[in-house]
Amino acid sequence: MVLKIDIPFRIYNPQGYPTGIVDELRELLIAGASAYPDSKRENFYDVKTGQRVFFIYVSPAGSAVTLLAAWPRRSIGRVSRPGIQLQTSAEGASASSE
Repeated sequence: MVLKIDIPFRIYNPQGYPTGIVDELRELLIAGASAYPDSKRENFYDVKTGQRVFFIYVSPAGSAVTLLAAWPRRSIGRVSRPGIQLQTSAEGASASSE
């Protein structure tokens, strides 16, 4: 899905990520970014770019985003969050928990 925020919004950065990472996320959300909803938590998403993955919470009103985590995206087609490993269809259709 594409996640795009068309109204003014604020990004909360409780982990203290560098300004460049926060600015990158803001630009992605304004332009429209590839996002994957968390299957267990409403309004939580993985937002992916060619080089980075962001784990965010979007307020139901859409006026605030909380950047919970950001990490480099692996170039081999596999993206993982600590404790969770997601595989692309090229690697198999299953998802496994570590």
